Amino acid sequence: DDLIDLELEHIDRILDKINNKDTESYEARIREYNLWKKIKKTAQASRRTGLGFTALGDTLAALGYKYDSDEALLFIEQIMHIKMEAELDCTIDLAILRGPFEGWNPSKEFGTREGDYYQIGNAPLFFGNNSFYNMLIKDFPKQAQRMYQWGRRNVSISTVAPTGSVSILTATTSGIEPLFMPFYMRRKKINKETERVDFVDEIGDKWQEFPVLHPKFKDWIKLTSDWNFNFTEQKIEDLSKEDLQKLFEKSPWYGSTANDIDWIKRVEIQSIIQKYTTHSISSTINLPNNVSEEEV
Repeated sequence: DDLIDLELEHIDRILDKINNKDTESYEARIREYNLWKKIKKTAQASRRTGLGFTALGDTLAALGYKYDSDEALLFIEQIMHIKMEAELDCTIDLAILRGPFEGWNPSKEFGTREGDYYQIGNAPLFFGNNSFYNMLIKDFPKQAQRMYQWGRRNVSISTVAPTGSVSILTATTSGIEPLFMPFYMRRKKINKETERVDFVDEIGDKWQEFPVLHPKFKDWIKLTSDWNFNFTEQKIEDLSKEDLQKLFEKSPWYGSTANDIDWIKRVEIQSIIQKYTTHSISSTINLPNNVSEEEV
């Protein structure tokens, strides 16, 4: 919520630059100026936030769940329920402290007319104006009643971003995705005669193969008691593709990569997460070659 205020300050600087410093024609400047005024008005009125997460694939592996297992789906539901409960509490608390977003109107989201409704404590009988708000009343009754009374600070609160760059920084799987592959082999050119040669190309250059591992798979190799032979970075780099495959088959990611999992279960996972997410989801679903257009 504070970041939104910082963004609004930055838009003010942009507006000042267009108005007082840019040298383009008036016609060009006024179009850009009006665009940024609309952006500022929308951001100020709705105060959207996009709370998300990453490393779901590694989280399930760390707990010993196969990514597409029934146990994993149940645990994902529990994660998302707790996450949304916290988000609702936060945005309602902020509405009490700072006021709700500009367009807040409880009658657009909740109603009290006769029909299907829920009784919450001693509060009036009320229901949601669509299936999402009915879900809030049913699954988050305390938060729904508080929201009806106080409003919320942010029109929308959560998303699942792709987190590609973030997952590189955190050295984890990205977003809600499974591990794509545990390792792959790369080649480096050999400059010393004493180095091992794994491949010679068509012009006679010599190359050595080395593995690139998913960071958490590398950590698992170093830490697990079954394979704890004091692996160093160099020793891991010297492992053969066959040895790495044997290690992978003993790891918690085995059977849980993008090409291993049941893609129907992958869709089910996304549906669970979407239930508790108020914006869009970044999602990649790998399908087998024989999937028909009708199935897609």
